Amino acid sequence: MRALLVSRDGNISVIFALMAVVILGAAGLGLDYALWVMQRSAIQEAADAGALAGAVELGKGGADAAVRAEVRALAVGAANLSGAAKSASLNAGADVVAQTVTVGSSLPGRRSLSAFLLHTDPTLAATATARVEDRVIACIYALNLSDEKSMFGNGSALLEGTNCAIQVNSTDAKALENSGSIKATHICVSGGYSGSGFTPTPRTGCPVIDDPFMDLMIPTPGPCKASGLSITASQSLSAGTYCGGISIASSVKATLEPGVYHIVDGDLKITGGGSLVGDNVVLVLSGIASLDIAGNGMVRTTPPQTGALAGF
Repeated sequence: MRALLVSRDGNISVIFALMAVVILGAAGLGLDYALWVMQRSAIQEAADAGALAGAVELGKGGADAAVRAEVRALAVGAANLSGAAKSASLNAGADVVAQTVTVGSSLPGRRSLSAFLLHTDPTLAATATARVEDRVIACIYALNLSDEKSMFGNGSALLEGTNCAIQVNSTDAKALENSGSIKATHICVSGGYSGSGFTPTPRTGCPVIDDPFMDLMIPTPGPCKASGLSITASQSLSAGTYCGGISIASSVKATLEPGVYHIVDGDLKITGGGSLVGDNVVLVLSGIASLDIAGNGMVRTTPPQTGALAGF
């Protein structure tokens, strides 16, 4: 009995059994960690792709730019998830003031043999932020390079660039003049400005921007739907060609249905509190047509979100 109590036979087996758990756990941790690195890289790439796509959408501007940017970021991010990272969750946020889109992605890191050492699954996470910068993302352009009053606001006129910028290319000292109200995320002038009613204060000395749509094939006007149209009661208009201009009377609201509107050889004139509103529309003025807004007149539109004229 005494010999049995002092026997050390089998000690190595006991030690090995105890160490086997640590050895297997360490080996499993190494294998699992390699998988987690691959999964973390995959969700980072998805977040990067989503943030960049969202920033492109945000740069198009428009009243719903933030919502469109977030939807686009999530869609592109999800499309870039594959394999073991397919089940990752995504979230997106757009900031129209900072002009940024941030995409976050997370995924539980599944354990195999590493479960001998780790009691819970680790969480893999990735974040990416893309910013619209180094150029003015504008929705209103005055492209003339030298004129005085290349853009001019007077009286109670209201001009708004919703979630986007206004760009005036003229290098004249009075390229931009205003006594009405001009509002945008940014107001950028290559030359100088005078007057008041700007929100925010215009930035001067901005680089000249090429016409962003110079290579765009604008649809040609079709047959005239109306000639010298005078709108004296609130109504909706359908897309098409309007010859001789459109006049919107005092306190009258004209609502544009989605589509392309050609104003040919006549002014688009809004007076006395009249307004022109519409979503997903394009206005093309040609011939001797011009835009004349006075007496609290207002134009508020958003561009198409898809198709050849997206953002125009």
